[in-house]
Amino acid sequence: MSSPWKRSPLAVAVLVLAAALFLSLLLSVVLRPRPSHRLACLGRAVQDAVGGDYHSLCVLEGGWRVLQAPHNLDVIARANHYMASLGSQTLVYRDIAQVAASLDHECALLDSVLSLAVRRRSDSAAVVELARRAGDLVSPADSQAWWREYRRLAATAEYPTVAAALAAEGAADGR
Repeated sequence: MSSPWKRSPLAVAVLVLAAALFLSLLLSVVLRPRPSHRLACLGRAVQDAVGGDYHSLCVLEGGWRVLQAPHNLDVIARANHYMASLGSQTLVYRDIAQVAASLDHECALLDSVLSLAVRRRSDSAAVVELARRAGDLVSPADSQAWWREYRRLAATAEYPTVAAALAAEGAADGR
């Protein structure tokens, strides 16, 4: 009878690899800016993946974005929550999270875009394009054009507020 403590070389290699992966993830969280905030957002992503009603794999992918993104963690975490709690429009939330993770700066406008995506529930391509443009605004003219487009899309939103949209879908806010 073999001892459970004797392991094959393959089992040892897998354990070492798993430990190295865990250590690298831990270091990536600790060595990044605001590690406690990053851990809180990661915890929300894990909670949403385990307790959410929909799209667990997309939410786990979003958790990976929380680990990798230098900025916009709250937008990513909230997009993850919407993916887990709303049954449709998953790709628009995923795309907004991708945009948020790709930016090298905080972008407060992404929060408004994510709220608009929840309120509109349609025309995802225009909302995602608005998110992409939000990260690239450099001049006052760019900003004015962005706000004009935002107001145009918001004027045709299905719901007046995020709370009304979530209530209609039977979901809770991810803030």
